[in-house]
Amino acid sequence: RDPMAGARLETGNDGASTPADQAKPGFTPTGARIGRNDPCWCGSGQKYKKCHGS
Repeated sequence: RDPMAGARLETGNDGASTPADQAKPGFTPTGARIGRNDPCWCGSGQKYKKCHGS
């Protein structure tokens, strides 16, 4: 048995999701406008338009 199975069920986190999946779309922590071709603020390494810009 996996001792973390119960914890994952309670929180809904299966360990496979990334912070990009958990963040709110369109949310900018600094409040500054992000260009579509700028790197995404979440740190995924993708362009904003491919990550949170959709």
